[in-house]
Amino acid sequence: MYKWPRQLQPSEFCGLVVEAITFTVNTITISFGTDHFITVESNLQLRTIDGEEEISIPATNTDLLTVLGKSVHESTLDADGASLLLALDGGTQLRLDGNDEQYECFHVNVRGSEFAI
Repeated sequence: MYKWPRQLQPSEFCGLVVEAITFTVNTITISFGTDHFITVESNLQLRTIDGEEEISIPATNTDLLTVLGKSVHESTLDADGASLLLALDGGTQLRLDGNDEQYECFHVNVRGSEFAI
């Protein structure tokens, strides 16, 4: 619903490690330690060397747990500043789509500041 905030650089996630993934009925939270996490409320895409997977909420059967322990090498935004692409170890990619104009798609928390996208 909202674009990526100017005061938050996507590069904030570079060098961080996916330490935890938490599933609820309505969300998936990807934690990069205690100071950085993303709570997903819409679909996300996982791309690995084995293929691509569209993960919807609620997640039931997913390979998302394969990103645990992987480091973020690159973090970029798409051209309109709504979707975040995280490039991880081994060619794995996570794409968080923020292009739903009616709903918030994910929340980014960095050092106590929360941003709705």
